[in-house]
Amino acid sequence: MFGLLRNRKGFTLIELVIILGVLAVLAAILVPLVTRYISESRVTAAKADCKSIATAVTDYSKDIGKLPGWDWDDHNYVTQVFLTGEGASLPDYDDDDWEGLSTKDLYKYLQTSSGLSEDNAPSRILSKWNGPYLRVSDSYDPWGNPYILVVVTDSNGKKVSRVVVLSAGSDSTIDSEISLSGDFITSISISRNDVAFEIK
Repeated sequence: MFGLLRNRKGFTLIELVIILGVLAVLAAILVPLVTRYISESRVTAAKADCKSIATAVTDYSKDIGKLPGWDWDDHNYVTQVFLTGEGASLPDYDDDDWEGLSTKDLYKYLQTSSGLSEDNAPSRILSKWNGPYLRVSDSYDPWGNPYILVVVTDSNGKKVSRVVVLSAGSDSTIDSEISLSGDFITSISISRNDVAFEIK
């Protein structure tokens, strides 16, 4: 019996070192791959969300005849920046032109007609609202920031030139730059660091 116990082999120190070395090499290979996969899947999810929001905004504008933010009394886009989620605030930004811009909850237009009511839409326009245009369970991008709809207009806020849905991306900072003419956003330069979908 004692002879059998003596003949039983365990791992030698050298074998343990080799096994640990192999595991370390595998970890060094797999961890960056998994990290990159997670990062890419978040970008893919954000792009899909941006596209869904853009589609909803397009459907809304087909029914209403205007994009969100059109003031039916003043006849211009008094609000040009919309965020997904009540009480959401703009993520950090590099361009100071984002500072102080008024924002509204995009879902007040896409999930209810309350945004239209706030913009003084007449009853004939309110009756055209045929939503909800967007049903979502999460208002935020994969990095925890709201999505941003930007309506770019002329210097009078009347004629739309571009409409972009943005996510601040993995750095949670809006790197895209805007230009203002008075109170109106008249251009936007989209950064590669942001995830964006432009409505054509």
